[in-house]
This record gives sequence, C-alpha cells and structure tokens, in this order.
Amino acid sequence: PENEEKFNQFEKRLIDDDLKAVLISWLNQFMGVSTDKISREVLFSAVRKIKYNLLIQNIKNVKSEDPYTKLQIQDMFTRQRLNSLIVDWKNHPVLSEKLDLVFAQLGADIKEKSIIDIYGSEAEFTFYTTELKYYILAKSIESVDSQPDKVIQGVQELSGDPDEKKEIKLLMSFLDSAANMFSQINNISSYVLDTPQEYIETYIKDFSNIDTFYRKAIMSWESLRNLELPEEIQLDDLVEKIHQTYETYLIELNREWLKCLKQFDFKLNDISVVKQYQFYNQYIENSDQKLAVIISDALRFECAQELLGEVMVDTKGNAKMDTLLTGIPSVTKWGMANLLSNRQLAYADEKITIDGISTEGTVNRK
Repeated sequence: PENEEKFNQFEKRLIDDDLKAVLISWLNQFMGVSTDKISREVLFSAVRKIKYNLLIQNIKNVKSEDPYTKLQIQDMFTRQRLNSLIVDWKNHPVLSEKLDLVFAQLGADIKEKSIIDIYGSEAEFTFYTTELKYYILAKSIESVDSQPDKVIQGVQELSGDPDEKKEIKLLMSFLDSAANMFSQINNISSYVLDTPQEYIETYIKDFSNIDTFYRKAIMSWESLRNLELPEEIQLDDLVEKIHQTYETYLIELNREWLKCLKQFDFKLNDISVVKQYQFYNQYIENSDQKLAVIISDALRFECAQELLGEVMVDTKGNAKMDTLLTGIPSVTKWGMANLLSNRQLAYADEKITIDGISTEGTVNRK
C-alpha cells in the first residue's frame, strides 16, 4: 500500500518500454500464470500461486480438502524455474528482506493455518514463511513435555536462517532448551544410586545438563515476555510446567542423595573427591608461579562449565575444570576460610580462626 506511486510508474513503463509481452511470458514460464495483460490482480494471483507452491512442493499427496489445489503447478520445469527465482530473490541484497512481507500482504489469501490444519505441522515443508513458523512452533508448545525429542528435531529443521526475526529466534531457543530439559529428566530411570561418589560423578556427567537447559529456557522466557507474539503462541502454561518439573526433579534427586549420605553416616571426608578445604594445598601451595585466585560466590557448576567453553575459545592458553566438594554448611564465612592456607584451623563460638586470626571479613582474610 505504501508503494502506490511506484506501481503507477511501473504500469507506465510497461507501455513506454514495451516490456509487457516479456513480462507476460515470464509469468507463464516461472509461475504458470496465463494472462494477456498485467494488472494488480494478475500480480496478486501470481504471488498467491508462488506462495502456495513453495509451501506444498514437497508434500506428495495433495488432499482433496485443500482449498488451494487449483493453484498447484503441475509442470516440473515450471516448478524448477520458480525455485530458481526464489533462490535469486533470497540472495538479492535489497529485495530479500521484502520476501516475507510480500507473502504476508499480497499472498494473505493463502492461509498458513489452513495448510497446517490440512497437512499437519510435521508435513515435509522446505519453505517457511514467518507465519508458518509460528504455527509450527505453536504446535510444538503443546507437546514439548511429552514429545521433547520430536520438538528438538522440529526446531532444528526450522533453524538456520541468519536473518531470522528476533522473536522467532528467541522462541526457538526457548523451546529447544525446554525440550532438552524435559528429555533429560524423562530419561532418568532412577534417582537411586549406590554411593555418594556415584551421585557426584552422575551430576557432573548428566544432571548438571538439566540445570543448564532450565537456566537457558528461563532466560529466553524472560526476554520473550517483553516482545509482542502472535495470539497462537501461548507460553504461560508451559513455563509453569517447566518450573514444576524442574522443582520435582530437584526434590527427588536431593531426597535420594540424602538417603544415600545417611547410609554412609554422612562421612563426607570419606568420599573420594578433593575437598574445598584442600584447595590451598592442592592448587596453590606448591606452585612456582604467581597465581591469582578469583572467587565467585555460589557460581553454579554448569555455569562454570559454560565459562570453560568460553575460555577455551582463546587459543593462546589452556584451561581445564576440576571438582571440589564443599564444606557443610556451605556459608560464605566458612567457605572463604576453607580456601585459605590452613596451617592451624580452629573452630570456637561459631567462628573459625587460622593461626589465631579470624576468617570473617576481608581485612582478616587479607
């Protein structure tokens, strides 16, 4: 609508430059549109035909209830030319960004919802308009907790467009993280393990991934809340389900972990893993280099894993990650004491001293 004057200029050029016959020929070759004139309705019809054929071109059995079947291009060579035209359109430095807008405005009569209702969200689409993506993702929202692996695959098939809208990118990221969280939790056969050592090893290898996917899902959700999404995208129930499922997982894991610790009389020192109070002796004392120690209070294990990945991008150095078991209770004033050199550690009146110096406060620890 905002280009009314440009269209009038276009119509005038058809007469002035005698291009009408060429364009009529192209409409037939590339879109299978037979006409003896160029008009708005002819061009709108061409856009509708292009949009429909791009959407259903890989669907083998076109159904009789499909209201748009009369638009289907049967000729194989015409379909090939149409696909080549779309490739050129997508690669055009200026016009590529108008592709979705043209289909949304001029091809609005070809409704993606009707296509989804007839062929399902799992049909073999190879071309996606923004609206089609939203309808497919809306279907994924309904099954992300019960069929997470299918949702993960579906999101992967939709991904890959470098010029994707911010809203769709965030929505796909949210669904992918949520589906991965549900998949990991659904695949837990039992929370009952034999030893505390096994719980630690399993957490490092498997359970920590659940924390990552939960965190990323909620981070994506927090960003999505501030964006305008189509009416069919309803996320509140899914977000509540994510929270409930994650909290249940934590409760179940913690309950069995504590049962296991009780069986071993809560002897944390007997677990074969480096303890927090051994940090200084293990990593600092025998070093022949100057070291800097950066302490991040309550940094989640899985966040440290992600940080390690970021550090490893720097090819100039090396990085690795170790695991330590914290002291109980894991409060700051005692955790800090555990990290210091502990030649003579003493506890009295709910306070810890090292060589007679209190470990509370930055002045004393310095």
